[in-house]
This record gives sequence, C-alpha cells and structure tokens, in this order.
Amino acid sequence: MTALLIPFLCLSLAALGLNILTGYCGQLSLGTGAFMGVGAVSAWNLAVRLPELNLLVVFVLAGLITAAVEAKITFEDGRTGTFKANLKVASAETYATMRKAG
Repeated sequence: MTALLIPFLCLSLAALGLNILTGYCGQLSLGTGAFMGVGAVSAWNLAVRLPELNLLVVFVLAGLITAAVEAKITFEDGRTGTFKANLKVASAETYATMRKAG
C-alpha cells in the first residue's frame, strides 16, 4: 500500500504546484518542473546513500540542495526573464546528465 501511496502523493503535490503556477498565476515556467526534478533526484540520492536518515531529514536536505542550486544559478547570472528560464532548464538537464553518468 505504501509503495503505491507515496509516489501518488509526490506526483499530486507536483501537479498541485504546477496548477497553482500555471492556472492561478497565468505563468508558464519550465524551470519549476526542472527544480522539482533536482529536488526529487537529491532526495532519492540522499535516501539511497544514507538509509539511516529519517525521511523528514532527507526532504529538508533535498530542499536545501535545491535552494543552493537555484541560488547559484540566480546569483551568478544577473539576467531575468526568458533567458533565465532557459538557463534554469539547461542547468537542470546538465545536472540530470551528470547524475546518469556518475
């Protein structure tokens, strides 16, 4: 039961976040989905490499890792708008490619 419930809740939370962003705010942002992916990969990586950690601690650390990636991209590049969104997607793809290779 848990094996079915946890992915369902994670995907529901992601869908809810995208619904708020695109529906209520009227924005189309692919960077949000990219950083959800960074957070998911970070949480998975921490949970696999450090199985003794509590799940709540894993989620908090994954959130901090994602925030650090976002801060690095935002503060190193002073631009805004479409270029920044494309940069975020490219950075997330690079992170995913490096994760597959490593």
